[in-house]
Amino acid sequence: MAPPVAAPFWTSPGRVGPVTSECEGTMGLQDVIRWLLPKEDQFFLLMEKQAATITRAAIALARFAPGQEDARTVARAVLDIEHEGDALLHDVEESLAKTFVTPIDREDIQRLASLLDDVLDRTNEAARAMDLYGLDEPTPPMRRQMELLIETSRVLEAAVPHLRAANYEALVTAHHDAKKLEK
Repeated sequence: MAPPVAAPFWTSPGRVGPVTSECEGTMGLQDVIRWLLPKEDQFFLLMEKQAATITRAAIALARFAPGQEDARTVARAVLDIEHEGDALLHDVEESLAKTFVTPIDREDIQRLASLLDDVLDRTNEAARAMDLYGLDEPTPPMRRQMELLIETSRVLEAAVPHLRAANYEALVTAHHDAKKLEK
């Protein structure tokens, strides 16, 4: 009888031959490449920062209220936050250009980062419009929209970290929560 053959490095330690059980499984070529290359999770960190920036912008927008801040002050604050968001989008794009293997499809990273930036852009446009129209205080429907923006941005901020863990169930739940707030 021939001596046992040592298992390849990508199988479980102490095993002889390739692992075939569902819970262990052998690595595919993509897995081997990911194992050999450095782990690139700065994309997740940048998108988490983008989501947090959206929440900060929503909260800043909601400070336009009687007895709080005027429209011009709020517009400046939101613009500053929007510039931070633009810098984060630039960082994502720069990282994509320098990274060979991304944790998820690069097109998905680009699209998601772009959509997150779009939320900041729209928040900035709302703040600018309130300032340009010279509003003294928000109307009740505007207040409700600001509250919904804060609630939705918090759902988004809580959801984005689930991308890193590929927790799709939590992402779907967050999607449903955001849709409920839209109605």
